Amino acid sequence: MNENGKPEDEGDSGEEFTRAIAQDPGNAKAYLERGDWHLGEFRCDEAIRDFSSALALEPDMAKAYSLRGEAHGLKDLHEAAIADYTRAIALDPNNDVTYYRRGHAFRDLGRYEEALRDFDRALCLDPTDAITYRDRGRIHGSIGDFARALADFEKAAELSPIAGWVDDLLAETRAKHAARAMQGEDYERKVD
Repeated sequence: MNENGKPEDEGDSGEEFTRAIAQDPGNAKAYLERGDWHLGEFRCDEAIRDFSSALALEPDMAKAYSLRGEAHGLKDLHEAAIADYTRAIALDPNNDVTYYRRGHAFRDLGRYEEALRDFDRALCLDPTDAITYRDRGRIHGSIGDFARALADFEKAAELSPIAGWVDDLLAETRAKHAARAMQGEDYERKVD
């Protein structure tokens, strides 16, 4: 038995969603849930098919667009991911996770300004997310804006004080920040 009191196999294989779809092929939620299960198993092609089926039935399902975007991202299809995230945001503009995910897709394409805008928006919606501060800080660091990177890492440390990754990022960024300052470079580049 698993923690839900079900036999180990039940609910862990996606079969319950397949049965639900067989009983009601018009059940968009069943396609969404089976797609989410496939995504959790890193079966991205199957996930994309199920999310597309859900969207064919319910074209305004923001979660299906967002999750399909995630599956596209895992396949390094970042433009397709961005298109899905953008549609999800149009349907649900207050979902910080979708902005966060689209920010990652932009980052993976080297589109740092757009990534920073999405991370900024995600943080406006959820200013307590240490991971988003960390990831925004990494982008700031990668473009040489160590002052902003340091500020983001410090905020992440404040929000998640037991996370060891924050200490490592802070130490590395402080060293880069100090080295840049000693060289007399303008390390406070503006990011529009």
